[in-house]
Amino acid sequence: MAGDRVAYVMQEFPMLTTTFVYREIEQARRLGFEPQLFSIWRPAADETPKDPLGLQASTHYALPVGPMRVLIENLRCLIGKPARYLGAIRYLMARRYPRFRQRWRTLLHFGEAVLFSSEMDRAGVRHVHAHSALNAASVALALARLNRTSFSFTVRANDLFVDPLLLSEKLRSAAFIVSISDYNRAVLEEIEPSLCGSGKVHVIHSAIPLERFKPASVVPGREVPQLLSIGRLVEKKGFRHLIEACRMLHERDLRIRLEIIGDGPLRDTLTRQIAAANLEEWVQLRGPLAQEQVIRSLAATDLFALPCVVARDGDRDGIPNVLMEAMACQRPVIATPVSGVPELVIHGETGWLVAPEDPRALADGIEKMLSEPALCAKLAAAGRAKVEADFNIERTVERLVGLFRQQNGGSRG
Repeated sequence: MAGDRVAYVMQEFPMLTTTFVYREIEQARRLGFEPQLFSIWRPAADETPKDPLGLQASTHYALPVGPMRVLIENLRCLIGKPARYLGAIRYLMARRYPRFRQRWRTLLHFGEAVLFSSEMDRAGVRHVHAHSALNAASVALALARLNRTSFSFTVRANDLFVDPLLLSEKLRSAAFIVSISDYNRAVLEEIEPSLCGSGKVHVIHSAIPLERFKPASVVPGREVPQLLSIGRLVEKKGFRHLIEACRMLHERDLRIRLEIIGDGPLRDTLTRQIAAANLEEWVQLRGPLAQEQVIRSLAATDLFALPCVVARDGDRDGIPNVLMEAMACQRPVIATPVSGVPELVIHGETGWLVAPEDPRALADGIEKMLSEPALCAKLAAAGRAKVEADFNIERTVERLVGLFRQQNGGSRG
């Protein structure tokens, strides 16, 4: 199959937080396209999701690794293709780096590429696609020189905005780049003006399998409205502003319940905030849940909220999949116009947008939506239609597979 000649390189796979890649591979297989899978790190057992597709068993891992294998693979690569081995090191080390730490990181990524090089040669890989502009794309850049393959990569969120590494070199060297949003494409073209009008950047939204996220059969209706949010407990999700908005609403005698699904480094901080606001009865941090439980929670909620912000280190969301999932379940959503979110949530049409880092505006928006069922119903229906049209994984993966087949000479074998 043509897919056999394409390799996916990922940082750590499969992970609970990389469902989007898992779904992409699943859909690609349905199209008869099956890429070889390579992951820099093997995930810990407690971070690995249920794997009915057997992806972990078919993934090649670089790390962890013993020193003997590192030595053997480097000697094999140096003896087998000395000009390419030395040329790749020379090229990578001659780039300009703001800090020594970045140069050292690149040298480590070269070492990881060496660990993959022989296996990719044996598999006949002709094109490498990295699922991140950061570490995975650095490995792909090195592999392109070691194995004389073409490469591409997908740009999502923090890989663009937090500590980018050799990004201009990657943009110039890649056969093509996949951006999950028009917002990201504009940022890339600002970083590397030669991309403008080049046709190298393809906007292909992250998407979801619509058959798994169906409109709720029963519209929620309860005396105390139920709000839901989902995401890692990190700054860019804006959960502290959502909890503060709930406190304000309770001050207005508008009783609501809020559930936040997910885990992360801010769990203790948010727990203390909930306690300080005397909201323990009303706000619950549920931790990570299985996909089936998430879908049930989405179907049962009155309103889905995700008030994303730009974190202090520049990190921000792309277009969060959980917003797509809520809209696919025909739930009204309230969010903030950060990064690519307005490409999915169009204010007053497919959802409601409020200013980021503004709990009062968020509280006002929640109160308005809960007080206007007709508005919620209209937004929810339009939201489902928007996901069907532009964020359907069947269509987006078909476009991506088309790019791979074109890169491999159009073969469908």
